[in-house]
Amino acid sequence: MLQQTDRSIAPLIQDIQKLDLIEPKIYKLDNGIPVYAFHSDIQPVLKINVLLDAGKWYQKKPLVAFLTSRMLREGSKNKNAAEFSEALDFYGATFKSNSGMDVAGLSISMLSKHADKILPLIEELILEPGFREEDLNLLISNEKQGFMVDRNKNDFVADRHFNKLIFGQKHPYGRIYDIEDYTAVQIGDIREHYNKFYNWSDAKILIAGAVTEESIAQLNKTFGQFDKKESNTISKPEAKLFQPEKVRFSIKEAQQAAIRIGTRSIDRKHPDYLKFSFVNTLFGAHFSSRLMNNIREDKGYTYGIYSYSNNYLNGNAWEISTEVGKDVTDAALKEIYSEMERLSSEAASAEEMMLVKNYLSGRLLSALDGAFKQAAYYKALLIFDLNYGYIYNLIDTIQSMTTDDVMEIASKYMQIENMTELVVE
Repeated sequence: MLQQTDRSIAPLIQDIQKLDLIEPKIYKLDNGIPVYAFHSDIQPVLKINVLLDAGKWYQKKPLVAFLTSRMLREGSKNKNAAEFSEALDFYGATFKSNSGMDVAGLSISMLSKHADKILPLIEELILEPGFREEDLNLLISNEKQGFMVDRNKNDFVADRHFNKLIFGQKHPYGRIYDIEDYTAVQIGDIREHYNKFYNWSDAKILIAGAVTEESIAQLNKTFGQFDKKESNTISKPEAKLFQPEKVRFSIKEAQQAAIRIGTRSIDRKHPDYLKFSFVNTLFGAHFSSRLMNNIREDKGYTYGIYSYSNNYLNGNAWEISTEVGKDVTDAALKEIYSEMERLSSEAASAEEMMLVKNYLSGRLLSALDGAFKQAAYYKALLIFDLNYGYIYNLIDTIQSMTTDDVMEIASKYMQIENMTELVVE
């Protein structure tokens, strides 16, 4: 007879005792590209992620890294976008390309039995991307339309300008683009960025799912044959000397005010980062955080308010983000700073500490549930040259954090006088 669970009784909460981490099996392709394999027999599928040093950090002109990544979806010299998509659809496979601040990525998902059909298509795309001028013109036209709509939204404007205030307009992380920057990008810029930075010298590949020795051989047949050129060394301007400032400007007919508050912050390799991350969670990184409880639940000023780290390879920022009614902008700012001050002056309760520890433990377990999620987590670690030791240190930090630790970290990194404030209303 089946026992029924009594849903009126909350389950016991336990510390993380043991993690079932899949240690990736590491291969080297014929050209030296490392492959990190996460095996799972649960589903007959494969997901491949490729990381390349080709993000915004490396671009010569605004938008070139993003547009190069998007143009890869437009097909090869022999197959246009529709033909390429049709070939993938026939086998139920997907291909995605993306570009971030530092890294550009390719992602391929497919049934493992079709790897020998899909990987040659990807090889064709990488060796001979179409990069047709008419495709670029259409892509730019569509992106410009979206930009012209978004630039009248206060949250979009605030996000664009916040990094400029933190890093400076001349820095790759801080430079903002405008409508004329779209027109300035030519097909030659796309080809130049692709040839220079999609060069496989620093590429890394992760594969998850039903990985077999045959899968690795198929990977080698495709990615192992690409020529590796020398690593690109580029010189970039230093971020501006950070000076906290208060900036407020208006957008015509805006109904709300977008608030961004933040500062330059520590990176993921800093000894205090994991403690900092814990304090950030308590402050504003989950739905029961202090910011959410005060400014949403108690005062009713906003639908949502969050704080988070913007993690980049060459500089970090810590940010608080929300949209509030224009009539309560100053009141919301006052409450945000009040909560920030309370972090370093008033000890968290035992109940609050337990809530954050349970939330972070649960979120970590969810993020590591299965081979595909572990591969995704490991990918984020690889980008920052970290390994599973980071996860074990995270667990230790979650379990050992004290109220004194919270106040000490807040005193060091979350002081009001170090914050830049941006309001777009």
